[in-house]
Amino acid sequence: MNSDKIYQLLQEIANVGSTKEKTKIVSEHIHDLDFQNVLSNALDPTKIYGIVPSLQWQEINLSGTKEFDFTTNELIKSLSNRELTGHDARDALLAELSELTPDSANLLVNIIKKDLRAGFGASITNKAKSGLIPVYPYMRCEQRKSAKFNKFNFKNGVYSQHKADGLYANGNITDTLNFVSRQGSEFPMDEFSDIINDLKHIKERQLHGELLVLRDGVILDRNTGNGILNSISSGGKFAENEKPLYVCWDTIPLSEAKSKNKYKVPYCERLALLEDLLKDCSHVKVIDYEKFHTLEECYEHAKALIKSGKEGTVIKDPDMIWEDGTNKYQVKIKVEFNCDLVIAGIGLGREGTKTEGRAATLLCKTSDDLLSVNVTVKNEKMRDAIDANPDEWIGKIATVIANDISLDSSGKKAYSLSLPRFAEDNYRTDKTEADTFKQCEISLQSCME
Repeated sequence: MNSDKIYQLLQEIANVGSTKEKTKIVSEHIHDLDFQNVLSNALDPTKIYGIVPSLQWQEINLSGTKEFDFTTNELIKSLSNRELTGHDARDALLAELSELTPDSANLLVNIIKKDLRAGFGASITNKAKSGLIPVYPYMRCEQRKSAKFNKFNFKNGVYSQHKADGLYANGNITDTLNFVSRQGSEFPMDEFSDIINDLKHIKERQLHGELLVLRDGVILDRNTGNGILNSISSGGKFAENEKPLYVCWDTIPLSEAKSKNKYKVPYCERLALLEDLLKDCSHVKVIDYEKFHTLEECYEHAKALIKSGKEGTVIKDPDMIWEDGTNKYQVKIKVEFNCDLVIAGIGLGREGTKTEGRAATLLCKTSDDLLSVNVTVKNEKMRDAIDANPDEWIGKIATVIANDISLDSSGKKAYSLSLPRFAEDNYRTDKTEADTFKQCEISLQSCME
């Protein structure tokens, strides 16, 4: 299959709302080696290109006539192998784009961005062809309700770490540093030169942490900071008074960052090594933490941070190994409260997105209209139900989980929720009256007592 046809196939898949149908279409074409190659180049998190196509590529007159050929594939390899970097990489990419057909040029840009814009990723691809895309390793926290604190080593002291409020990034260090998201998307590194210089003494390691943004030396809130970082990931630049800060909490050898792997060095040793590696850094720091010998002390620490405006803490056992997957020896302690809100409207997906023309968000409000928030539809089952009968959902009550109450973006005296998500994929049938704003405030306050 040539690159034009592959791009058109991906557009077809993007317009399909059902995950089951997407999987079926991918499975029907996965035997094609060119299609496999495109999926591998775009979705394999180990393939890092070190460049994000800037706005310059959009200025190219996309009137080329060729599809992907040997030159295109060699360019992708050269970028991945770091044989082409910096301005050489940019110039080579722009030159290749100018020779490709519009569809093939768009496909190449999406590969380099590691986002095929088709509404599927490694999971569906691996269902179609097992093992084609390696799953990026990541150690998750256990849920508080499932935690077994009786097995934690409180005698030696457990770590109660501040929960960072930024954008997660793995710092992969080979001959230089590259930031990669949890899903394998790569950041352009031109704007992180200070952090690169801080870490140039480290080789063949992976750091785990979050990127924050300083403005005039003050750490910005999550929404503002992550908005800036998302702009950087698309080729933007920091303002003169803005600087990135990388806050880390773990490190493992790069060779150990493998799917389903376990690295059996205790966390207390990994943390001590991390502190030693970062002791002379100005733009990279170890996450703030304290050690406690009782669970009650850990809870009091979390409550104090939450009351001061922080998101919460993560409790970690000193003997904890690193493993890909959920680790029961690290547990998040954070604000999480419920509000029962009335569904007042349905927001449709934007043009060009996988939910275009379909239910993407629900506008939810308190009964007194003092608080309103758009909440993302939970899953495809919920989306299908809303699309089938949208009028049925208006006026119904839904439980929304959130982490905080905030002023809405209009700046007026109206309120919204931070990190809202639906508790269930349906509306409530046992309740007909939404909470008031005061009731939401009480629910939030009860989490901090």
